[in-house]
Amino acid sequence: MTKIDEMVIRVLYGSETGTAQDVAEQIWKSAKRKGLQSAVSSLDEYDIQNLPSEQLIIFVVATTGQGDPPANMKQFWRQLLRKNLPATMLKNLKYGVLGLGDSSYSKFNFAAKKLNKRLAQLGGEELLPIGLADDQHNLGIDAVVDPWIKKLWDEIVDVFEISVKEKTNEENLIIERFGVSIIEINQLNPIRIDELLTGSPYQSNADIYAQETFINSDVRIGTIVENIRTTSEDHFQDVRLINIQADNIKYDPGDVIYIRPKNTAEQVKRFFDILREHEIKLFPDTVIQVSEKEIKVPFVLKRNLTLREIVEQYWDLNFKPRRSTMHTLSLVSDNELEKEKLCEFASPIGQEELYDYINRPRRNILEVLTDFPHTTSKMNIKLLFEIMSPIKPRPYSIASSLEATPNRIQVLVAVVKFKTRLVEPRFGLCTKWLASLKNNNKVIFWLQKGTFRFNNDKPMILIGPGTGVAPFRSLLLERAKKEKDLKECILFFGCRNEDKDYHCRQDFERLSRENNLKVFCAFSRDQDRKIYVQHVIRQQKELCWQFLENNGSIYLAGTEPVRLSPGWEGTGRPDDELNFKGVTMDQADLELNPPRDRLNLVFFILVLHGIGALMPWNMFITAKQYFVGYKLSKEYTGVDTNYATNFLAYLGFASQVPNLLFNWLNVFLQFGGNLTTRIVWSIFVLVLIFVFTVVLAMTDSSDWSGVFFWITMVSVVILNTANGIYQNSVFGMAAKLPIKYTGAVVLGSNISGTFTAIINFLAQIMAPNARTAAIYYFITALFILLACFDTYFALPINRFYRYHELLHQKEMNKRQLESSSRGKHKPKPAYWLVFKACFPQCFNTFLIFFVTLALFPSVQSDIRSSDENFVVPSDYYSSVMCFLTFNITAMLGSSIASLVQWPSKRYLVIPVVLRLAYIPLFLLCNYHPAETKRILPILINNDWVFFVIAVTMGLSSGYLSSLSMMYCPRMVDSQYASTAGMFGAASLITGIFTGILFSMVMPSLVANVTF
Repeated sequence: MTKIDEMVIRVLYGSETGTAQDVAEQIWKSAKRKGLQSAVSSLDEYDIQNLPSEQLIIFVVATTGQGDPPANMKQFWRQLLRKNLPATMLKNLKYGVLGLGDSSYSKFNFAAKKLNKRLAQLGGEELLPIGLADDQHNLGIDAVVDPWIKKLWDEIVDVFEISVKEKTNEENLIIERFGVSIIEINQLNPIRIDELLTGSPYQSNADIYAQETFINSDVRIGTIVENIRTTSEDHFQDVRLINIQADNIKYDPGDVIYIRPKNTAEQVKRFFDILREHEIKLFPDTVIQVSEKEIKVPFVLKRNLTLREIVEQYWDLNFKPRRSTMHTLSLVSDNELEKEKLCEFASPIGQEELYDYINRPRRNILEVLTDFPHTTSKMNIKLLFEIMSPIKPRPYSIASSLEATPNRIQVLVAVVKFKTRLVEPRFGLCTKWLASLKNNNKVIFWLQKGTFRFNNDKPMILIGPGTGVAPFRSLLLERAKKEKDLKECILFFGCRNEDKDYHCRQDFERLSRENNLKVFCAFSRDQDRKIYVQHVIRQQKELCWQFLENNGSIYLAGTEPVRLSPGWEGTGRPDDELNFKGVTMDQADLELNPPRDRLNLVFFILVLHGIGALMPWNMFITAKQYFVGYKLSKEYTGVDTNYATNFLAYLGFASQVPNLLFNWLNVFLQFGGNLTTRIVWSIFVLVLIFVFTVVLAMTDSSDWSGVFFWITMVSVVILNTANGIYQNSVFGMAAKLPIKYTGAVVLGSNISGTFTAIINFLAQIMAPNARTAAIYYFITALFILLACFDTYFALPINRFYRYHELLHQKEMNKRQLESSSRGKHKPKPAYWLVFKACFPQCFNTFLIFFVTLALFPSVQSDIRSSDENFVVPSDYYSSVMCFLTFNITAMLGSSIASLVQWPSKRYLVIPVVLRLAYIPLFLLCNYHPAETKRILPILINNDWVFFVIAVTMGLSSGYLSSLSMMYCPRMVDSQYASTAGMFGAASLITGIFTGILFSMVMPSLVANVTF
């Protein structure tokens, strides 16, 4: 057992832009709140010599570039890769690795994966599996980070046997990272403050980061020599080509410049206005000292700074508060309403509210402080350091060439500005600041290798719409200076208008004219029909293919899957579009916590719909006594007609022809629109028909038996038309769910026959006459259909069903996005390809039901007892050996299929084809159809042998039909699963129909065939 006093939870991070550092500090704060000893630092700040003595380390690692470790991890990583390190070096260490990455890059979370593997090689023991957070997820990195951290604490409890309950005393409510104190307060009147904030020009010696150049040779100070707009004045977007001068710089095409931006003077003034309005005694010239307390103080804060310098250059006033920020504010708030709201924002159930409040409108920290005035009035310098976030450096692709412009760096920057529901427009902190720079202004920057690795020995196809053309401009200018001839390069550029936003037009036209560069442009808004880069590429397909045949390479920038800038400013799109992409917090929660089918509720609902789908057919064929022996009988009508004699033949035709027709038509035409519309309207029609049937049962039709017969047939046609759509749609609905739920529908279909037979039997026992029995019988069917109607509307409320609907819709959206990215229209189901793919299972389904309906009930019900002393009396022989045996065994077979799926999709056809042997087996039993003289010899005259045959036929029918219907949607991509399920349902009805037709041949076979 580990002693709490000896246990130190060390959190190490490798962070490029600050995100991994923020996550690491949240883990550290969580440990401190639990009363545990903990420390946090960057990997490079950690002494690797201490690793063998550590018990537990949590690593939070970001990935940069092409799978590279972050800058503050490189030294640690080089030391960890030394070959002389023993394989048992970390035998005492338990560790967890949390990676933060972006799946749009090919080497997703590569740094974290490599670290995890190396730690294991050195003998470390994984405390929990590596977490791979993805910025491209709908919830961003939180989708993995939150559950991973929760799992981390669970594992710490189990392995180290220590308590991780949070302590709630006042002393550790706010975990302070630094020791912050005020050295000097210079109180100014409001007029003087305004002059100070808005009237001071930028000076290099006033830059708090300037001293970094003395300790880090990579950090440089550049001078703005040109800042020109590349778009026309009347164009909606301001794009800048900014020219920075610096001596002794080195970079290659494709490299990136990181720039340290500042807040605008307007934002800084607004910050101090908020302090003044809430009577917080902090002023621009207040001198602040930051000392080390729990976390190492950043170099820039190690000297005393004025609050104005910190606000202008260190704190990000455009920062969107996180959940942790809201938690900190809730701890200091003493206003009941504000505290309640802040606590809600900080809670797991309040994340949808927080998202709507912060992310959608992109509300910044200053606006949050304004919205919570009572809480803001509690602010002090220490709390400000806990809720504010430092400005992160912004990366931009270099658009220039040292060969063409020595000692110069040019960047092509689109100024980010957009509207949300808030009154004030939103803007990008860095791009707005860059656009405001004048000649001779200074910028702090450093250079870094980018994601591109250009191979100058191969032909190049460069695709760079918008500002994505920047690295290609750098490449082409460089090659033009070195090689002159650019005939091995193609540039595809895209923008809205040739005269408004064709960036660097003069350069590309000159390179085309003087250096043989092939330039093809797509100006999407210069004609009625929008033309994009992909359309122009298609027009030049022969040329592109020629380049590719010569081993050419394709380079793409400015859109997925290649992003030059990890930050949202690099795309110019709002954060909610980049991260959440329209997903609701309910959907996000479903993805984070995939639900189970509690109590098998969805399974039983689909069983009920399976019962309802075959209810109309079973009700009418089982009610033979009502129609033939009562409503159409000579005793009731007083006339002798052929309506009663041929009733079942007419009923079968009226039932199965429309059922068959509309099952197939529903696959292609999808009557009534989507699944919901089709299911709801079809059940509604079924209910109306059964109500009408009950009314007919209550009506005296003895004087118009012919009219009654044809009204019944028309109602059966309408009934089975609606039922065909309903049955087909139910299988389409089940196809979106795991495989066993299609089996649930088949199971319900098999239960339907048993259920109907029992209801008919009970109605006959309980009712005094056939008329009342029929009323009870059809009203019961009515209640079953109403239950189907109600439970269908209950499905969207069920989390399990919503989860699989979400997965299905996401797959559909993904396929549509892939198709649209290839220039295709919204895909329609490729019916022939879908049918071709699922045909093996459609054939299996057809053949199973063909064999079954060829024998049941027509042949099986006419097999008579061979032994007078058999356990089942002759009067009940048909009911027990035919209807009861088949329905129960088919139901059992379907149930087994939900538990075991064998054989596989490929080999299912073998037992299906072997079932054809049941046809001669049944004919060789004691089969005596009415009014038919049998000449075929009876070879199976043992009742028990017949019972075994009947049992295996029923079991195989239920089991194999469930398997084929389960497999059918899995033969195609998930976006076509619903269509494949409908093909399977249509094949089922086709098998039933043809089986019934073939059953009419059976009497002729035994009457004319002998051997």
